[in-house]
Amino acid sequence: EMEVAMLGVMRSGQIASGPKVSEFEVAFGAIVGREHIVSTNDLTSAVTLALHLAGVRTGDEVATLAFSCLQSNSPIARLGARPVWVDIDPATMSMSVEDLAAKLVPSVKAVMVYHVAGYHADTVRIANLCRERGIPLIEDCNNAIGATLNGQPAGVLGDYAVYSLYP
Repeated sequence: EMEVAMLGVMRSGQIASGPKVSEFEVAFGAIVGREHIVSTNDLTSAVTLALHLAGVRTGDEVATLAFSCLQSNSPIARLGARPVWVDIDPATMSMSVEDLAAKLVPSVKAVMVYHVAGYHADTVRIANLCRERGIPLIEDCNNAIGATLNGQPAGVLGDYAVYSLYP
């Protein structure tokens, strides 16, 4: 059944746009609890787009976890911004809320939290901290499809969420 569906898409010539991509975006949005979904060619492009939409420009800083893949953090440099490395919380293996709070200076224009290996960071506290300071939060959910926190899918607490379907 999947092979027949795949062949239909391949034969249509519409592998990067068209009705099947739109159908995928709607169905994926239902899975991850997001209404507005945009497909891109890869994780790097998606993170670059999220950073740009969050207002990150040349010379800005982005608070992020150093323990992440290159595709997640290289878009910061691509935009001419600078990463501000946030320490790891040993309880979550993700971003330390306390270290993040200490590093949120005026030059930080966005925070990008990575849900390491599909395990949530302390996203509720991170999201609240970002809202208090008026800083956009990007959730890097590249390994967190299907992960939930308090019954909600990964990616619903930030202003933007990025997922990857790479096997």
